[in-house]
Amino acid sequence: MKLIELSQGRVAIVDDEDFDWLSAWKWHYHRRKGAITGYARRTDRKNGDQRTIQMHNEIYHHYHRESFQELDHINTCGCDNRKSNIRLATRSANCVNKQRRSDNTSNKTGVTWYRQDQKWVARLQLPGKRLYLGGFVKKKDAIAARRHAEIAHFKEYRHNPRNLCPLWKTRQCPDCAKRASTYGLKEETNDECR
Repeated sequence: MKLIELSQGRVAIVDDEDFDWLSAWKWHYHRRKGAITGYARRTDRKNGDQRTIQMHNEIYHHYHRESFQELDHINTCGCDNRKSNIRLATRSANCVNKQRRSDNTSNKTGVTWYRQDQKWVARLQLPGKRLYLGGFVKKKDAIAARRHAEIAHFKEYRHNPRNLCPLWKTRQCPDCAKRASTYGLKEETNDECR
């Protein structure tokens, strides 16, 4: 594993064999407004046209010539671009394996407090439909309902908030270090990428 420097004091993780050819370009860190994590990307200019290329897409294209719909970072860290952390995914599967929104108040994706009903509501978004899992007096019951539905419907794409990139321990990945802190993880409980 090697690190490529990005803008804003960030780094991207890549496999040793990818470091030299990826280092030929200047990469920067970009995070969309409201997103929990950002991605390593670069700008390519050809014949007056400009396009943005994300590092994980560049890596996949380097080894696989076939086209793909989307790629998913298994540990949801957009700067962990080791091949073992990148997999093909459909749009709906990619949306499943995402971190909770920054404006989430329950600390669990799909669980929301409804003031008018004075209940925690659990929902699950599936392709083409939204499942209502119930309204609960206790937040832990809503979270349990959501977790059971995720296991049943999402299988290996289910988001695991404890699956962090290996740089969280050294705080070189502030996004994962913040997630570890949010979930009360200590160094010895790190579940590194597969």
